Amino acid sequence: MDVSIIIPIKDERDNLRPLHERLRLSLDPLGREYELVFVDDGSVDRTYKLLREIVTIDSRVVVVKLPFPVPATSSRRPERSETADTAGEQIIAPILAAVTPRTKLALLDHVTSQTGLVLPVARLVREFA
Repeated sequence: MDVSIIIPIKDERDNLRPLHERLRLSLDPLGREYELVFVDDGSVDRTYKLLREIVTIDSRVVVVKLPFPVPATSSRRPERSETADTAGEQIIAPILAAVTPRTKLALLDHVTSQTGLVLPVARLVREFA
């Protein structure tokens, strides 16, 4: 794979097809192998359904659906003595256990962006060490 483009998406159903088409028209002439990784941040419109349709017509498209709301690992609230990293670890551990390395990479990119989730980046980085 020469190029991976990771695109966070939330409630963008009207823009998905034009975005995909413009990216394809821009990238195809380069003659390089590429993938488009769309990260659905919990859309409530038809975004995810449309992404799944695009996957069926373009094998270079990968869809990552982040679990929103984030699944709770327990019903209790963290004690004040627990650090933010411990609480974050409880959230991210089951997610990382259930996803592929490509999805982990998309998560790492996403949490380090300005609009990213607040999750323990150190844990994600360790996944690639």
